[in-house]
Amino acid sequence: MRAVLLHAVAAAALQPNEVWHSIKQQASVAATSPLSALLRPYLNEAIGSHASLAPATAALLTERLGGALDGEKLMLVLEDRLDETLLARDLNAVVEGDPAAPELLTVFLHFKGFLALAAHRAASSLWSSRNEDPGAGQLALLLQGAASAATGVDIHPGATVGSGVFIDHATGVVIGEQAAVGDDCYILHGVTLRATGKTKNGRRHPHVGSGCTLGNGANVLGPITVGDGATIGTGAMVTKDVEAGATVIDTGFMSNKVLAPRGKKS
Repeated sequence: MRAVLLHAVAAAALQPNEVWHSIKQQASVAATSPLSALLRPYLNEAIGSHASLAPATAALLTERLGGALDGEKLMLVLEDRLDETLLARDLNAVVEGDPAAPELLTVFLHFKGFLALAAHRAASSLWSSRNEDPGAGQLALLLQGAASAATGVDIHPGATVGSGVFIDHATGVVIGEQAAVGDDCYILHGVTLRATGKTKNGRRHPHVGSGCTLGNGANVLGPITVGDGATIGTGAMVTKDVEAGATVIDTGFMSNKVLAPRGKKS
C-alpha cells in the first residue's frame, strides 16, 4: 500500500522551485514565533540567505558534516554536485509518506534520513569522478564517514540510490558499495544491504527494485535481487531472490516465510 501511495504521489509531487518556495514560506512563519530572537538568525542563515534548494542543502551539509574542511570551498563543491530534482523528490517522499513530517521545512532542517541521502548524493557524484581525480574519491569517503557519524546511516558512495527514497528514523542503516535501491522505496531503521562473501557476475551486494518496503532490522544480503514492490518484513534475513510484489516475513532465526504477490497462489 505504501509503495502504491508513493508512486501515486510522485506524479503530483512539487517541483524543486515549488519545494524551495514552500520551505522559505514556512521559515518566514517560524521566524514570527515568540522565540524569533533565537530562531530568526539561524533561519535567515539556513534558508533566507540562499536562492534555491541546492546551495541551501550544500550549506546544511557543510554545517553538519564539514568538520576541519574549509567550509566555503566545501559548500561550493557540494552545491555543484547536488541535483535539485533528486533533493526535491526525497523531501516530497517524506512529507507525503510520514504523518510526523507536517512540512518541508521540518524535513529539510531536522530529518536525518534526508541529510544522509543528500550527503550520499553528493558523495556518489564525487565517487564517479575518482578515476579522473583521486581527490574526489577521498572527499566522497570523507563525506560517507561524516554522514555515518552524524546520522547513523552508512551508505557507500559507490551504491546506487534512486529518487524519492524515504529513510525513516535513519539509524543503523548500512548500504554497501555494489548495492542498488530503486525509486520510491521506504527504508526503516536497522536495515542492512551487505555481502555474504559470495559473488554473482562480479556483484557482492543486493539490488532492491522500485517501490519496495524494507522493515526495521531487515537484512538483505548477497548478490540477490528484490523485485519491484516487494516488502521485506521486520527482522527478516533474506539471502535469496524475492519476486516482485512478494512479502517476506521473519518466522524465527534465519527462517522466513514468503507470501506470494496479491492475485497469485502461494
